[in-house]
Amino acid sequence: MRKTLHWLSIAVATADLKDPSSPLPTPAAALKLKKPPLHCGVGTNTFTDCPQCLESAMNSGAIDFWWNWDYVPKVDMSHLPTEVISKARKSFTPMIWGTKLPKNFSFFSLGSEYLMGFNEPDQYGPACAGELTRGSFGCGEEEYRPATSAGFAALFDPAKAAKEWQKLVNLLAEVPREPGAPLTRLAAPSMAQNAEPVDDCTHDPALPEARKYCRGWLQSFKAIALTLSCKTLSGRQTNCWDVIDALPIHGYARSAEEIKQKLQQYHRGPTGATHEVFQEDFEGTQGRSMKKLWLTEAIRRVDALPFRDYSKTMPFSLRQPGDHGQQRSFGVGELCGWLDDAWTILVDTNT
Repeated sequence: MRKTLHWLSIAVATADLKDPSSPLPTPAAALKLKKPPLHCGVGTNTFTDCPQCLESAMNSGAIDFWWNWDYVPKVDMSHLPTEVISKARKSFTPMIWGTKLPKNFSFFSLGSEYLMGFNEPDQYGPACAGELTRGSFGCGEEEYRPATSAGFAALFDPAKAAKEWQKLVNLLAEVPREPGAPLTRLAAPSMAQNAEPVDDCTHDPALPEARKYCRGWLQSFKAIALTLSCKTLSGRQTNCWDVIDALPIHGYARSAEEIKQKLQQYHRGPTGATHEVFQEDFEGTQGRSMKKLWLTEAIRRVDALPFRDYSKTMPFSLRQPGDHGQQRSFGVGELCGWLDDAWTILVDTNT
């Protein structure tokens, strides 16, 4: 999902999952666990119109990374302090949102280690343009917003998406870059839907009666990408699945328990499967490169509100210079600590 002029509270779990089928610890026992490190950040378009908000965020000490669903920051930093500019550049995580290729590749030298792949190709989220799109999927009469998800015909079908991924990855592998450029890792296309069941997604989701969501997209994508040839960003030849270093999952939920269930589902694979589809990736076994599971978008929904209304618990408030003491609050997500609880109960008690 991409929400213009809003914040999301984001958490990325940077350690491998242990066996989630083991008994969950009690709350008291969970507090004693040696938890893997957790990094927190935000995805937002707000900084484009409010560079002072970026400055406040960088000085808050609460953000390890940030992104804007684009491959460049798109913020005028000319009036910001040098140390803020440096931190903002290094903590910015670029993304190739859809099939449109970047105009330049300066993101290789910004400071991030990772480049994120397609955004939510497993669901259809078209742009809204007021009267022209009234009645279209998710669009109101006077609603104007960019597309929220990349699940159009070219990416909604995992087979077509795998080919697009191969083209993108091999292009990136050949891009000339400065020696020592930090960006060397790829994150897979981000998933909004569940890992199971596996839907047939060979149709065009833009058709009126077509399904708009593709559950199990990543499983199908993996199977096809394993048969395609790609180069890693460091130039090593492999398949187009094992060029990936992280699997980003988006969790839209009402509780930490729902987030936990979604993450465990990706780790275990579909119910009744003879093996866990992604466990070999988290363990680096069966010839797979070792990957991390990321939780990169999390919105805590309120039961009494429609899907498009979000919890009003703010991660923090930002004060702009010259606003006469009024705080400008950003954020439709939850505190990082709430997500930390979700991650805690995924960890084996023997850790």
